Amino acid sequence: MGCVSTVDLQTKMEVHELLSRFCHYLDHDKTSEWSHLFTADAVVDGGHIGIYEGRPEIAQITAKIGQLGKGFWRHHLSNVMFERTGHPRELEINAYCLTTDWSKEGALVHCADFRAILKNRCHWQLHNLVLTPVAEACMQRAAGDVPHGRADALPGPASLLN
Repeated sequence: MGCVSTVDLQTKMEVHELLSRFCHYLDHDKTSEWSHLFTADAVVDGGHIGIYEGRPEIAQITAKIGQLGKGFWRHHLSNVMFERTGHPRELEINAYCLTTDWSKEGALVHCADFRAILKNRCHWQLHNLVLTPVAEACMQRAAGDVPHGRADALPGPASLLN
């Protein structure tokens, strides 16, 4: 992993568009559009909201977030880093996912490390997403349990469900 990403600008723009749609569709309960940002066999480990496998299960997340935030939550992805995985049609993305609550004047209600594997079959989609609350992620790193920023540290679908 170098200090400068070798991912080309066109790919970065496409991925930034995907991530922007991820936040907007989630916040505005656009279930169909949001679920199609994921591959059909994607896995999402949403931490305290659960593990979801496949697009039909993943589609349930927007309603759950809508209920929890009552329409006032907004998701923000920042400090997005791009890494190659060794596969030409695959990327690892690391970012911070902040959730603010606008019924509480934009108060920060959640912060998670966002780690994803993206696949490009005909366009970029999320294939494996792990959201780890920041306090938990820091404790895991301090204990040496999670190598930071490594694609091989992301669990695959089978390990997520065990």
